[in-house]
Amino acid sequence: MKILYICPPVAGHLNPFTSLACELIKRGHDLHHLGIPDSKERVENFNITFHDSEAAKYGRGSLKIFTDKLGESRGLRAIKLTTDIFFEVNLLYINGLIPKLEMIQPDIVIIDHTYPAAQVICDCLNVPAITLAATPLLTLDPHVPPLIFGFKFSTSAFFRIRNRCLNSIMNMGYIPLLYQINKARKQHGLAKLKRLDDAQSQLATLVQQPESFEYPRKFPIKNVHYIGPIHSHDSRPKIPFPYDKLDADKTLIYASMGTLQNRIESVFHEIAKSVLDLKNVQLIISLGGGGIDLKNKLPGDAIIVDNAPQLDLIKRASIVITHCGMNTTMETLTMGKPMICLPVTNDQPSIASRVEWIGAGIAIRKKPKATKIKDAIEKILADDSYRRCAKKVQEEIAELNSLESASEIIESLMKEI
Repeated sequence: MKILYICPPVAGHLNPFTSLACELIKRGHDLHHLGIPDSKERVENFNITFHDSEAAKYGRGSLKIFTDKLGESRGLRAIKLTTDIFFEVNLLYINGLIPKLEMIQPDIVIIDHTYPAAQVICDCLNVPAITLAATPLLTLDPHVPPLIFGFKFSTSAFFRIRNRCLNSIMNMGYIPLLYQINKARKQHGLAKLKRLDDAQSQLATLVQQPESFEYPRKFPIKNVHYIGPIHSHDSRPKIPFPYDKLDADKTLIYASMGTLQNRIESVFHEIAKSVLDLKNVQLIISLGGGGIDLKNKLPGDAIIVDNAPQLDLIKRASIVITHCGMNTTMETLTMGKPMICLPVTNDQPSIASRVEWIGAGIAIRKKPKATKIKDAIEKILADDSYRRCAKKVQEEIAELNSLESASEIIESLMKEI
């Protein structure tokens, strides 16, 4: 079967999609990716056929321009950058996806849930498509705080009223995109959608998290599958690391601010400073390829690397300090390790709130200070409940067999179509 996948070119989305693609290739399927030139080499390394979206604004080098801006941004500025891209790319797919689908002729399309317009165009051409959520679901619900706001979960009447008000604001913000989507649907004889949430696949929505990581919803989502984290060593580039510097007699702490919000030097400084007075602790800091040079500039003797073999180091660590991107969070829970969450923007505050909600970590919001990070380290090392909660989720994830389950769902749907 010819399977096309469409997702943002950043690691938080491309990693799980590529992991799934590699699994599907092993099962005998022909995988294709539609994206920007900056993704070409990455996907072709795994025998995935690349197709250029041919969007003039997104030529080679455009990804670095965006990630450089985002990496230096916090809060509302970062949210605006991400939101602008969200609307821009979705509008591009409304206008440019049809000829690509006609050229590629996929049997089924796997679409990131941040691209509802791509799902709509598949519906217009009667091309089967499923949704894959690389982050917690964007689907609005009166019991769940909208993802970008980062609020904690509560069942109180006040919080539910607040959620409804925020949902209304979100729906109003979606109106321009929804108008263009409905315009395209009308041209193909399809009924109008009332909300952008209605654009996701009616066949299946795959979510790369265990169900315990999702807040209880008032309205269950049709055909949703909580398949757990989608990652594998096979789909990751091989990254060298100075393993000879690791001290087996010390408690290992691994710190990473991901591959996007990783250019705020002060955060790394506070992380390094937090362990100065802690005995028998060794710190590894991954800069996430952010392009900043902090070697010999941070206090203490942390092992500082530009990129790291993250899955292996999380497995070795006792605590993970993270920005709470979905990939790092799920990888950490897969290894059953507690977290100290330093969310920066976008979905990260909401993911950090979920980590606290399940009892697997401590979130430090706003600008993290070394004293607060140190207190969190000492609290987690002294209180075994964080590790036990993380281990409980690890056991749940282990039973999901994420890659195999996702592949079986896709293959089952293809047989039914």
